[in-house]
Order: sequence, then structure tokens, then C-alpha cells
Amino acid sequence: MYPFFVPVSKVQKDRRIMRETDMRMAKYSRRGLIINFLAFLICLYGGRFIVENRELTIILTIGLLLITFIRGIYVFRFDQIYPRAPNKWRNQYFIVTLLGAFWWSVITCSVTLQLKMQGEAPLFWLYTIVFFSTTAHAFAPYRNFLSTYQWLALMPAAFAAVMLTTFEAYLYAGSLLGFYFVLNHQCRLMSENYWERLEASYALSRKTISLEEEKKDTRASARLNSDFMHFLVKDFKKILDDEPPRPGSSLFDVYKNLKDFQRILTKDIKLKRNVFNIRHELQHIVAEFVDDAEKKGVMVESALSPTLPMRLSGDSRRLGEIVGNLLSIALQNIHSGLVLLEAEFMREYEHAGELYITVSTICHKNKGLFSARNESMPAVTLENLDYVVSEGLAEIMDGSIEKVEVPGQGVRYRFNAKMEVADLAGQLDFHRNYFSGHTVLLVHSNASVVDIKRQELEALGFTVVTETQYKRAVNVLANNSKLKAPIEAVVYYYEGDGKEALDFCNTLSSGDLSFVRQIIAVSANQKNTFYRQLGEQSENVFMVDKPVGLFELESTFHVVFGDISEALEISRRQIAAADGAECVIHCFSESTGANKFVSKKLKSHDIKVCTYTNEQALLESLSARPDVVLVDLADVKVLRKLVKDLRENEKAGGAETLIPVLGLAAGEDGDTKAVYELGLDDNVDLHKAEKSAIDTIRYWATLH
Repeated sequence: MYPFFVPVSKVQKDRRIMRETDMRMAKYSRRGLIINFLAFLICLYGGRFIVENRELTIILTIGLLLITFIRGIYVFRFDQIYPRAPNKWRNQYFIVTLLGAFWWSVITCSVTLQLKMQGEAPLFWLYTIVFFSTTAHAFAPYRNFLSTYQWLALMPAAFAAVMLTTFEAYLYAGSLLGFYFVLNHQCRLMSENYWERLEASYALSRKTISLEEEKKDTRASARLNSDFMHFLVKDFKKILDDEPPRPGSSLFDVYKNLKDFQRILTKDIKLKRNVFNIRHELQHIVAEFVDDAEKKGVMVESALSPTLPMRLSGDSRRLGEIVGNLLSIALQNIHSGLVLLEAEFMREYEHAGELYITVSTICHKNKGLFSARNESMPAVTLENLDYVVSEGLAEIMDGSIEKVEVPGQGVRYRFNAKMEVADLAGQLDFHRNYFSGHTVLLVHSNASVVDIKRQELEALGFTVVTETQYKRAVNVLANNSKLKAPIEAVVYYYEGDGKEALDFCNTLSSGDLSFVRQIIAVSANQKNTFYRQLGEQSENVFMVDKPVGLFELESTFHVVFGDISEALEISRRQIAAADGAECVIHCFSESTGANKFVSKKLKSHDIKVCTYTNEQALLESLSARPDVVLVDLADVKVLRKLVKDLRENEKAGGAETLIPVLGLAAGEDGDTKAVYELGLDDNVDLHKAEKSAIDTIRYWATLH
């Protein structure tokens, strides 16, 4: 394709500047399209050309209307189309605009040859000259395109005039030719002036930003140094005052923070870039705090925005440290209520954007706030050494941590960082409308939790009814049981001593409401306690682990409703028809015995499996695009390199979506703590939970 525009300078490679330039071109083009079509009608209305050439006029009008409509799609839907692929939008718009110029030259030539420079032909020529001289301002930044555009629009008319072989026609043709060369020279100067002005402005702004950043870094370093030394002394004093002294873990944490802080000040921290499942990593981090929070009467939940992609590219370990520190600080400074982690992703470009993670506290009324201004309780320190280090790490990641005090609640921490979207297609692992047509009741006393979980259940297709009290929930279920389509399931939480949840469960398990399926959110510590209290377990009672996210809800409801989920069965049948089996799995392990074990288990469930003990052989097999790749967790170092090479191989191949990679627990020796930081999508254990593992594998296979 002819290079209409080739960026050569920093300004021309700056996406923000190019967006403003293209937006300016689209703005003027919108006006030009409307004016141009109206002028065409006005110039020809009531003239000889329409009377003498009705069929030709209809053809020319339809053609101009069609081209105007196509160009209108690009300029009037600029904000929707442009962010997906700026270069593609620009090139396609250039092509349709040249097509419009060509068609206008066809119109001009037709009018000229048919009217022989009489009647409305001179008026048409006058408008053409005025119009294409004004468009020079809109298209001036793109010199090569503008030159082609003007030649294609003006020169055919001059050649048509020459074909008339009259003195008047020669005069018109010569004038138009001279106008073209003058206009072409003027456009060259306008283009050079436009980019030179932007280059000067860009250089000045970069210099200003550089000076501001230098001042900011100086002030920030001084503040960080002061804060760090303050908290360092405080932490060491706390350790020394303990009787008996604490184990070495406290000293190790201080040493780790000291080491990280030193590297932050010297800018010696190098961020690693790996592909990781942001949704599952955040859920995994939140899950680590659930049990400890429950002991002090605090609930921990997550709310992951629909704008959050499945996989991002960045330093997952450092991200995990920051999020973990913010959750820890929030839990240390709240006595009762809710700690909520919210995550969203704002795309700035097609494959890049900014990740925002907010950790906020929602305290119970009259329970006391941890704000220093609250007189009902002693003031507490909101930040600690971990927080200072997290601030430094956020700056290294081109982000920041913002602290906002919310009256009547507590403190909200908002972390942001630049990230890239790993999947070119931006695939998401939710919004599967599997449960459309089913109704579920959601019960919780906290309005924030009710609102979040209602949205997530609706994303799965449910019609959601909400209630804040168990007594009213029983009445709602009883009243709905008399309807033709009663409420089929209820979701509620085991909290505190669990007495209310237990009574509610027993009420539903017996009597006329025993058909209602109960999904109870429990932590790992609460699960056994609840089973003991429940006694004889009802077949309609199911557990879902906290924090309760979309993935956890969807997995649980597939078990709850069994074969009722027709959409899932359709997906599986489609895969079976395409591959001859439910799914195709590639499994990697350096242990031949582990490969044999996995192969035997999967084949018994009608799953086609190929095993590999050599990394290179596995990478070469990816060209066949398996549904899922299983990797052994026995050796973390081997695993880290394997996942990195696998993702780089997919990127080099230009894959639109990435193959799901699941960790395979190797019995008692399997390391599952770092699964998500290593870039894996999920973790399965065929030794201890075979059915659950098979369901998870099939879930990822249908998703891919």
C-alpha cells in the first residue's frame, strides 16, 4: 500500500498528539461532508444538466450519497472506531476520501463535458476550487495524502476542459492547473509549519515535565526517607519490647522492606514483565485474608469490574505485594465492618491502559471509626513501613497510591499502575449467560455486598431478588413458592457465630421450601464448623468459598443445577463435534510417571491428552492450538521459564487469544502459593479432587 503517512519524529509517533490531529481532521470532515452534498444539489438544482441528463444525474447523486455515507461512518463514529486501531482508521479513511475525490472529479468532468463550460458549469468549477482549497487546512498534516487528494479531485476536470478544444475551455484548464501548483506549494508550507510548531511545543513540554519530575523526585525522596526512618525505628522498638521476643519472621520482614526501600531510592528495581491472570490473582490475594478477618468480625470481599481483562502483562509479584500490603493495613485499622477490594481497568490505547485497585473500609455504624478525628476510640496509625515501600513500588510502576479519608467510613486507598493487555482480543472470563431464566434470592445485611453480588449474579443470567433479613427472606421464598416459576436458589453468607445462617438453613431444609437450593458462602475455617452444626446435611445445601467472585459463583451453580445448564452442554457438544473429543489437552511434566497418571485420568473422562517431557516439543505443539495446557508444579523454576517461553511463543505467532495454562498439583509436593504470580490461569489437583479438577479443565476448554 502507498505510504500516505510515515511517522518519522517523536511528535508523529506520540499517540496523544496523533489522536488530536486525526480528531481535528475528522471534525472538519464532518462539516465538509454535509456542506459538499448540499452544494452539489444547489449547484445543479434548476439547471440544464438535470433536465438534459436525468439518468446520469441520478447515478452521480446515488454514488455521491453512498460515498458520503461511508465516509460519515468513519468521522461520525470516530470515538468508537479510532481507539481500536488508530493506524487502521487513518489508512482506511484516506482510501475512502480518495474514492470521494475521484467521484467528485467524475461529477465535474460530466458537468464540464455535457454543458461545455456553459450554464451551471462555471458555478460548479468555482465551488470546486473554493472547497478543495479549504480542505487543505484539515488535511495539511498529511502531506503525501493531501497532494494525491488534490490531484485526483482537480486535474481530471482540467483534462476534461482541454478535450472541449475551445479558447474558453483552455483558459479554464490553464487557470485550474496554475491554481493546483500554487495550492500544492501552500499546502507543503502549511504541513511543515504544523509539525515544526508541534515539535517545538513538544520539546518545551518535555523539558518542563523533566524539570517538574526532578523536583518531584527530590521532594518525594526526602519525604520517603523521613517516613521510612520513622517507621523503621518504630518497628525495631516494637520487636525489642516484645516479651518473649518474636521469632525471626518480624526481623526478616523489616530486613526485606529495608532492602526494597534501598533499591527504590537508587532506582535499582527492575520490573519483570510476564502474562498473568489478574482476576484470579486478585481473588487469590483476597482469599489469604478472609480467615484472619473473620476472627475479628470483619468481612473481606472483592468487586472486579467488567472492564478488567482476563490477562494483563506486568510484574505480578510486585503487584501482589502492593495489594497485599493495602489489604493488611485496612484490616489492622478496622474493628468491624467490611473491607472491599475493587478493581477496574481503563483502556488508554488498544492494548494498554491503567489498572485501578481500590481498598476501602465500610464500618458498622456506632462501632467506631479508625479516623484520628473519631473521639469514641483512640487514634491509630493508618500507615506503616509496608505502606511506604508500597508507595515507592507504585512509583516504579509508573503509578501511585492515593489516600482519601471518607467521612463516616474510614480511609480509602486507591492504587493505579500502567499495564498492557496480554490477550489481543481482550478476552474476559465471565459474562457467560448460562443461567438465563433462573431466579435466585440474595440475602445479606450489608447494602454494598448486596449491590456487588447482585450485579455478578445478573452477569451470569440470573433474575435476582435481594433481601437484608433472614425472616423476610423466608417469607419471600414462601410467597414465591406458590407461583408458576418460584425462586430456585438462595445465596447467603455464614458470618459471626453462624446462628442466623444455621437457623435459616434448617428452616429451608425442611418443609415446603426444601426444594430451594442453598448456596452458602463460607471461609476455609468456617466450613467444618458449619458442617458440624448442621448435623444431617441436606442434598440441596452447597458451599462456595470466600471471597465469592464470578468464577466461584459460576463453578458452584454448574454443580447446583447439574445438567440444567443447557448453554454449557451446547458448548461441550460443539467442541466434541469439532475435535472428536470433549477437549484436547497438552500436558507437560519432566516426570514420566506424572504424565502417565494424568493421561490415564483424563482419558477416562473422554478427554484427548498429549504428554510432553521436553519443553521445546511442547512449544512446537502449540501450533495445533490445544484447548488447555497443563504444567507440573513440582519445580517452580522450570515452571516460571516454561510459562514465559510459552507466552512469548504465542506473542511471536500473533495469537489473538491465549491458551489457558493450568497448574497441575503434584501430590503433596505441589507448590500452589505462587501459581497466579507465575502467570498460570488456574490450579487443579487430580489426586485429591478429581471431579473438581475435570470440571475446571472443561470450563477453561469451553472458554478458549
